Formats: sequence, structure tokens, C-alpha cells
Amino acid sequence: MKFRGKMNDLPCMKQFASIIQTLKGLSRLCVLRLCTDRFHFIISPENMGERGAMVWCTLDQTHFFSEYSMKGVTAEDNEIYLEFAPDMLLKALSSVKFSQVAKSVKIKLTNKSYPCLTFEIELPSNAMHSRICVHDVPVNTIPRRDWPDYKPPDLPRFDVGIEVPSLKLLRGVVDRMKALQPYIVMAASPSGSMSLKVNTDTANIAMHFRDLKIVTTSGRETANGDEDGDEEMFSVRLNAKKLSSVLTCELINPRKVVCHILDDQMLHMVLEHEDVLMHYCVTSVSM
Repeated sequence: MKFRGKMNDLPCMKQFASIIQTLKGLSRLCVLRLCTDRFHFIISPENMGERGAMVWCTLDQTHFFSEYSMKGVTAEDNEIYLEFAPDMLLKALSSVKFSQVAKSVKIKLTNKSYPCLTFEIELPSNAMHSRICVHDVPVNTIPRRDWPDYKPPDLPRFDVGIEVPSLKLLRGVVDRMKALQPYIVMAASPSGSMSLKVNTDTANIAMHFRDLKIVTTSGRETANGDEDGDEEMFSVRLNAKKLSSVLTCELINPRKVVCHILDDQMLHMVLEHEDVLMHYCVTSVSM
């Protein structure tokens, strides 16, 4: 197995670091799936029996890397699966995240008594010279027999899809509500309304959003707020901490966020930003 890549564009380096920071807020372990044309970050449910990814993020390697080459396990299975700790990888990228002058980042798969992703970050030192910061991030290679555990889940046909407002606004609401109750009910209607609700012994609190864009099962957006639309609400009851953690995805500054709801069963969020696509699935919590 071989892998080597190089980033020369500073905004891409910072975006890459923001993605890793987002993953760090979601889990202590993550899987990197390397393909010839795509980079995939995958987080599976921890301490749970179900198979399939809970979070998966797909990056177009041509957007991030000026140089990219990889050789998988075999010619037929030309992929590499590596497990790593996002916090360690983020530390390796700290000089990029806070730098305005980083010149390049090289990433390669190395073997230093144990497999590593080695980062070589080129920073200017003076007018004539550069300095290289080298970080080794330990990884575990995942055998082919376990690859199916990290495939994206088969998604059902959802009851409603709706484009949501600012993630920063949503997270502020969720963080206030989770201080009152550990579970939040998210509901949406096919006519463009959405609500977040908590019920306590002393009060019922709700935040309502109107005139949001509806996304059909084919992905086509409909007109805002159809007044004659069906006002039936489809809802999921979610762990407030889990919902708050996924809303940290505001770090990647998505241009579009869509929530799909399968009534009483699942929330599926899709975040789009340039050549980054992030999916998040969470199952509904029963009463």
C-alpha cells in the first residue's frame, strides 16, 4: 500500500484542517478511506450493534491536492482504510490552521515501526529559506474483511426534506434547550416549516422556522412556504448532545444544509460546501 499527496493552496489547507476539527468534535476515532479519486472520512456508531456509517464525509481529491497518488491493497481492491484519532491529526495541522503563510502540506503513508500518516508542512523562515515541520500520526490499517463495516448505510425514502437555516443559529437554540432537557424533538412539514421543541415539568418550549425550502426525494427544490401544502409534521426525538455535536459542522461553512426526516425513526443531515459533502445520520430515541 502506498499513498502520497500534496496541498499547495492555503485556503484548501485551512478547509482540510476545519474538516478534521469537525470530526474531532464528533468522535475520538475516525476511519480514512483512500480511493484514486476521493477521500472519505467515516465515523461508525460507537458501542452500538448496527452496521454502517453514522457520519461520512467525501472530499474530491482534485480540489485539495495538487499531487496525489495511491496504490491500494490489490489492483482489484484499489483502496486503503486507515483508523486514526482526529485530535492527533488536528495537532499535526495546528501550524496550518493558525498560519497565514504556510506554503505546502505533504501527506504520505509511512512505516516507522508502526504505520503512520506523516505530515510535512513547509513554512517560510526568512526571505531565503523555509522550514519543514514533520508530524507522524499513528494509524491502524483495517483489513479487507472489515471494510463492509464502513460502507455508507442504505438510506430509506424519507418523509420530508427541508433546507435548514444557519447552523450557528440552530446550534445556539439547541445548546440552550439541552440545558433544560436531554432530548429535543425536531419536526418539519412538507409546506416549509420546521420546529425544535423540549418539554419539561414546568414548561413547553419551541422554536419555529417558516418559509424554508423543501427538497423532494429527487433532490428538486420547491417553492418556499406553500400555503396550501399539507401541514402534517414529521418528527424525530433526538439526543440533544448528539444533535449539538453535529451542528459543529458550521466550521466547514457549508453553503447548503438539508435535513431529511423519517418519522419517528431517523434524521439525516447533508452538508454541502464546494467539493466537500458530509452526511450525518442519527436514529430517533423512543419515549
